[in-house]
Formats: sequence, C-alpha cells, structure tokens
Amino acid sequence: GYIIQARMSQRNTKFFSLVLIFTDFLAILAAFGIAYVTRVAFDTRDLITVRDDSNYLFAVLCIIPVWLIILAVLGVYSANTYNRRLAEWGRLAMGAFIGTLLVIGWEYVSEMRIFPARLVMVYVLVGSFIFLVLGRELLRFGRSILFRYGRGVRRVLIVGNSDATYDIASSIAFTKKSGYKVVAIAGPKQVVPTGLAIE
Repeated sequence: GYIIQARMSQRNTKFFSLVLIFTDFLAILAAFGIAYVTRVAFDTRDLITVRDDSNYLFAVLCIIPVWLIILAVLGVYSANTYNRRLAEWGRLAMGAFIGTLLVIGWEYVSEMRIFPARLVMVYVLVGSFIFLVLGRELLRFGRSILFRYGRGVRRVLIVGNSDATYDIASSIAFTKKSGYKVVAIAGPKQVVPTGLAIE
C-alpha cells in the first residue's frame, strides 16, 4: 500500500480554478462572437431572424454562466481532471456539446431565437471546444513556466514500500511538469526512483 501526504497550497489550487473559470468564460464568449460575426457579417445568405447584435450579446452573457456550471458539474475545474490532458479534452468536448444542445433546447421550448442562423450553432459547437482547449493549453504552458521557477509547486511526502510507491514517485518526480516537489520518501531504497533529488 501507499500513502501520499502533501503540504499543498489550497490557495494556489483555488486560484488556478478561478483562472480556469475566467479563461473558459472568455473562450465561450469568443466562440459565440466569432460564430456570430462569421455567419452574419461574412455570409450573404438570408438569416432566420432579423439581425440584433445587442439581443444576441445579452443572450450569450446569460447563457455562459449556465455553460460554466455544466463544465463544473463535469469536473473540469478539479485538479484530478485538468492535470490529465486527455480526460480534460473529453470533458470539454462533452461540455461543448451539452452547452450547445441546451441553447437549442431553450430556443425550442421558449420559441425565442438566439441563433440568427442554424450554421451559427455548428460554429459555436466547434469553436467553443477549440477555444476551451486552446485557453487551457496556454494556461498549462504558463503554469509549467511558473513550476520551472518554483512558483506554485506543492511539496509532498510519499509513504510506502510497494511497486505502486515507486510508480507514484516516478510520475511526479519531474517538478517542472507535475508541479510536485518530492521532499521525502518513507520506504526502502528500491522505491526511490533513480536520479530523484530529495531535499
């Protein structure tokens, strides 16, 4: 068996989650905005409804908080998710799909037109996923730079004597990538990865 005890900064974790929420807000807003401009300004085909920029912006600002709640329910603001790229991308794709579906459902139930054209729905679906992923990749890159200089790094003590202990120590040993600094391993020498520098 194994136990990990971490002296981690809850303040840093919460702050990063807030940064993620703000970044996602901007990403979804950008997706709606670019989808709208692309279809309305650069496509000469007729629209389903009369163009109304202010009404569309107001609707989008009301939609985004609900969209963020959907993402939160999917767990994309949890460290267990945003530290695993593929899992994060999968949940972001699901969030983009559910969010777009929610808007379409709202249009159907309320008989209010949010999207000025059907193609905007497609643009929003694809664009929201792309911008959400792009925003998080930029944050991931910025965070790795901070880790490189020791900012936001979490110090951990690993306790155990099994192969699992060695696997965990190996997976988080590279501080610049994991954000963890292994300060001690309470166990036999064979569970200490080769080349691991311990304070």
